[in-house]
Amino acid sequence: MNNIVIIDDYLSNDYACEISSIIKDLEYKSACSTADDVNYSLGAATEETTSVISKVFSNSAFFNLVNLMLETDVSAIYESYISQMSRKDYISWHLDKNDNNQNVTFLYYLTTYSDQKDGGTLEFAKGISITPKFNRLVLFPNQKDYLHQVTPINTSKLRHVITGWLYNDRDKNNN
Repeated sequence: MNNIVIIDDYLSNDYACEISSIIKDLEYKSACSTADDVNYSLGAATEETTSVISKVFSNSAFFNLVNLMLETDVSAIYESYISQMSRKDYISWHLDKNDNNQNVTFLYYLTTYSDQKDGGTLEFAKGISITPKFNRLVLFPNQKDYLHQVTPINTSKLRHVITGWLYNDRDKNNN
């Protein structure tokens, strides 16, 4: 497993717009704001957002796609959240947490801009840059050689993302 997968137009445009509308209407609270770490806001989980995340990202079709694309074995979401980034928000270089053997990170963009100069670009230390784009799904291994950051936002448009971590819970469920 040594890939970064980008799938544009992951969902139908109508369904992506419906999810985007739900996400934009959330109340957001600041997650963290320090000079050397991160600066973005988290969306308050609602029954509707939990249902959307479950319906789209917690089902066998999604896990099968991830397993096929990344040659891995995931069967559940460990954790997920919705974030909103605005002008000057960023996330500095980091590795995703891995306290339960999460194999894969997924990002689903509901961002309304797609120009790299606007910022909010996902950058990997490997030299790969991914511009946020509406209805774009990004998958990558949650491993130590996938150091990444999100560049500061340079536009008044908001960057909305559903982020999650996937793992194999079959062994746990069989005990």
